[in-house]
Amino acid sequence: MGATAILRRDHQILRAELRLLEAMMQVAPEASSAVGEMCGSLAEMLDEHVRRETSALKPYARTRANTLTRDPAARGHADQRVMLRDVEALLCSGSNVSVSGVAPSLAHLSQELQEQMVYEEQTVFPLVDQIAGDVRDAEAERTMVVLG
Repeated sequence: MGATAILRRDHQILRAELRLLEAMMQVAPEASSAVGEMCGSLAEMLDEHVRRETSALKPYARTRANTLTRDPAARGHADQRVMLRDVEALLCSGSNVSVSGVAPSLAHLSQELQEQMVYEEQTVFPLVDQIAGDVRDAEAERTMVVLG
């Protein structure tokens, strides 16, 4: 499985978790600690995804992919992870913070994360796949020359 295929799978899982979080907030708005724990779980998933993403994209750091991954229009996952951890702490602390009190922030975070994933899938990943294919083609040509 190629590097971007793994990252795309991560995106599918993250989207499913976001849908589950949104459903939980609607169905059980009084379940603050459960929503908080879900935010913590989502933050951990995002941490793992960022580690895989960093590792997968590192070989292309000196290529055009580096320019795209640093595009200011594309928001990084760092702020999203911090926000999820903050919401988890608020909702699991036993304070009087309600799910409805953090729902607008979580909705914004969800939208931002969705937009980031779409950006990566439509802009960064195709470029990385193209570069990886070019590298494989060049290696195959070198092998043929050596064997030929």
